[in-house]
Formats: sequence, structure tokens, C-alpha cells
Amino acid sequence: SNPMANPDTTTTYSVIIDDGTCQTQGEVTVVVGDYIELNITGDDTVCSSEEIVLEASGASMNAVYSWSDDPNFSNILFEGAQFNVSIEEGSQTYYVTTEADGLCEIGVDSITLTNYQLDIQVTGESMICVGDTIEIVANDGDTSQMLDIQWEGNPNIISDLDSSTIQVIAFEMDDTIRLNYTANNQFECESNGEYVLLLGARDDVPDYSIEAEEC
Repeated sequence: SNPMANPDTTTTYSVIIDDGTCQTQGEVTVVVGDYIELNITGDDTVCSSEEIVLEASGASMNAVYSWSDDPNFSNILFEGAQFNVSIEEGSQTYYVTTEADGLCEIGVDSITLTNYQLDIQVTGESMICVGDTIEIVANDGDTSQMLDIQWEGNPNIISDLDSSTIQVIAFEMDDTIRLNYTANNQFECESNGEYVLLLGARDDVPDYSIEAEEC
């Protein structure tokens, strides 16, 4: 009397009701929405906290795209094909779904964004004296970063320029020493920076010379 139906495609069902005296006929159409392969395009690797654009496609013209950071879509962040988003650090997964005329869910896709922004930390002495040689080291706070560091040519650098560790010497004509670098990681993120060394003065060296008097 109350049949269950689970059709794979849109199907029309007919029914005849006969009570022995009268007869009537009716029908019902069960509309099955097509499951669409949604696609999200956009960079999944970012190098800053600036906004990027994610775009969903694959649904019909009148479909509404809904974006969420929850796979169950309990929290709808935005509705529309293009979603502007930014992440400060780490990783975040975003999900998109769409409905056909509000009848049923017909597609889901997701993308995980990861921020690989460089955080270069330069360590070493902040002051150097004339003639002294000191070591300056540049590293990233995230040890998983594979760094490629290139120091700008400078006569005060007396070691290879393409190393995270450099040797620096001070000359008499120096006032301040400015050491500029460019760093890149395996995700093509780039960071430019400068490390400044101040020239220090040595303490006066005592005069130990002896004067002899004639007797």
C-alpha cells in the first residue's frame, strides 16, 4: 500500500486503486538529480596571508555553490562560484557543494590550502670591530623549509654568497655594514631581508713602552 522506491534515474510510477466498485489511477514522478563532479581551481600553496581566489565549476548555470570549512556544511562561509579566502598560517581545508534547484545535493569537492610563508631569522653579532671576522647565520623558524639563500655581493662577505652561513669582516672605512639576502623555499616562496652590523671601537691598548734614562 505504501511502496518504497530508490530509482537511479528520474522515474514515473503509476498506481491503480480499485475497491471492487470504483477504480482510479494516479502517477508520481521521482526526480533524481545527476551527481556532478565539482572542481575547485586555485593555488593550494600560498606564501603569505593575502587573499586568493578559489573557483568552483561543474554545475549547471542556475546552481548555487556553498562553501564551508566543515565537511558536513554546518557552517556556510560563502555562496557563489568564486570564494576569496586567506590563511594566516598552517593548513585549512575548504569544501564546496551545490544543489540543483534546491532539490538535492549533486556534488562535493574540497581543497586544502597550506601557507608556506618564510620566517627568516638571522643570528650573529650586532657589532663588529675593524679587522675582526664574525659568522652570520640565516635560518627559517620552520625546520621543514628547504632554504636556498643568496646573499647580495658585498666586499665585507669573505665566504660563499649562496650559503646560509657567511663570514663577515670589517674594514676601517666601514661605518655600518648592510648585508642583504634573498631566500626561497621548495614551494617557491620568497623573502628578502637585510641584516645590519654596526662598527665598534676597540678599547685603547695600554702603552707598555719603557723609556731609559742615561746615568
